[in-house]
Amino acid sequence: MADDIAFAPDGTMAWTGFLTGDLYSRKGDGPIRKLASGLPGINSLAFRKDGRLYATTVFLGDTLYEIDVEGTKPPRKIMEKMGGLNGFEFGPDDMLYGPLWFKGQVAKVDVDKAELTVVADGFKIPAAVNFDSKGNLWVVDTALGELVRVDPKSGAKKMVAQLKPSLDNHAIDDKDRIFVSNMADNGIQEVDPETGAARQVVIGKLALPGGIGGVSDGAKDTIYVADVFAYRTVDGTTGEVSEPARMHADGVTLEYPMSAIAKGDDVILSSWFTGTVQVIDRKTGKTSEMLHGFKAPHDAIKLGDGSILVNELGSKSLIRASGEHGKDRTVVIGGLEGPVGLVAAPGGAVYVTEAFAGQVSKVESNGEKTVIARDLKMPEGIALAPDAMLVVAEVGARRIIQIDPKKGTVTEIADNLPIGLPAAPGGLPTNIPTGVGIGASGVIYFSTSIDLLLRIRWRIRRRGANIRLRNAAVVGRRRSVGRQSAGKSRRKRFNEIGPGVAGSRNTKQELKVTRVINNFLHPERKPCDHPGDKPDRQTHQKPARTEGRRRRDAFCQGVVAHFLQAGHRAHALANHSQKSSQY
Repeated sequence: MADDIAFAPDGTMAWTGFLTGDLYSRKGDGPIRKLASGLPGINSLAFRKDGRLYATTVFLGDTLYEIDVEGTKPPRKIMEKMGGLNGFEFGPDDMLYGPLWFKGQVAKVDVDKAELTVVADGFKIPAAVNFDSKGNLWVVDTALGELVRVDPKSGAKKMVAQLKPSLDNHAIDDKDRIFVSNMADNGIQEVDPETGAARQVVIGKLALPGGIGGVSDGAKDTIYVADVFAYRTVDGTTGEVSEPARMHADGVTLEYPMSAIAKGDDVILSSWFTGTVQVIDRKTGKTSEMLHGFKAPHDAIKLGDGSILVNELGSKSLIRASGEHGKDRTVVIGGLEGPVGLVAAPGGAVYVTEAFAGQVSKVESNGEKTVIARDLKMPEGIALAPDAMLVVAEVGARRIIQIDPKKGTVTEIADNLPIGLPAAPGGLPTNIPTGVGIGASGVIYFSTSIDLLLRIRWRIRRRGANIRLRNAAVVGRRRSVGRQSAGKSRRKRFNEIGPGVAGSRNTKQELKVTRVINNFLHPERKPCDHPGDKPDRQTHQKPARTEGRRRRDAFCQGVVAHFLQAGHRAHALANHSQKSSQY
């Protein structure tokens, strides 16, 4: 997962791989070179005027390094435990200026003497700094949504523009125009540095949709979306998007939601990155429980007795959390192969998708398991239809299927769908799960985050023996953008997309896409290349059942162990906490 990018005086480009801990460079059309590795959380980087390169680990670490531009020497540690030195830049005085995310300060560092001096404080969550041509230092405050001008000599501050929270970064061009990116809006704004007036350059209504849950109130379907950088709802009829919460906004409780289940009065969000399960009152939007300490949770449901059942991919188990704040945890069943999707079944049982085993299983309350469908390719999202049929997103085959839980028969509902975003190197194979939801009338909704990002909300309506698939409503604008971080030059290209995606028609289905929104450049699809022979979402090759599975499991456990080891950093990141023991 590329995070930051910088250019040397000679035009050499360098960038960081946040999860893998790698740093790369490339000059012109020359070969890509790995300059450093083994630095999980490697985030920001910048070149000095003399061509020397510096980088920091943030959130999964807290260290400043000098990087050998030849890649022959190991990184030189300059200092550590600064407080989250994020998007930084070298100033006219050759000092490194940057924000301290966890301390609410902006500091300068003499990298030759390893001395840090606070320049300004009183920020909530400063995320990045940049200089204009006049020597002014500009800071974005993620939590407050403010663009602030700072005098680097006196530390005097002036809030120039009030924007929405979740600001990520900014860039300043040679005309001193300021471009600010927002992770939750998936957008960029141009801000006038004199008046503070903002012009929206590009925006999306969704950021990175993962799991979804559907609830019907009468004839109205509401889709609850774990949008990674926000928690959102979508009206199933109109496509109108509402936003109960966004990441890092001041006073908001949210921890990078990746999975969602909605039932009754509750919406339950899960995040494998932070190891959290969050219970939200779906009518008031208030959080009733925030449970920590899970090992890569993928989906959770609330049982009749108030306990919470969690798909814990990291331990290959189904965990029951009960008692005060879910502190009492028992294993209902272990040995699950990639538990991802979860839905309640009659009689207190649940249905679980086991992505790595390619099967859907039923687990009774006593832990007894029965496999009801086999030989699937990476099944993820699952929902129970009003007719007691199961609907599953089989991402390895890029299709939505129906499973009869009694007979185990599988029926294809729609295929050739834009689902199954390959995992980022260093992340879990499941990446951002594909969610499925069903309305009271039998309408099926699913999320998609493929190709950075093809965001369409579809619905599938059965009509006799035939099936019609169409997008129920457009969510977002017909303009492309990834998760931009303008100040770091990440994904700066904006692209208008073409007329849509070609559909296919046969006796089984009719695919109509009236328009595609938020479609970033459509790269050539490549097989995901994680260790182990897990199902490939693009080639659909079946996994090896022996050594490949062992390698895959070891890989997943290693990733989970890595995130658990850095768990306090992830929670601090999500909660904006300044109480970490490191500070």
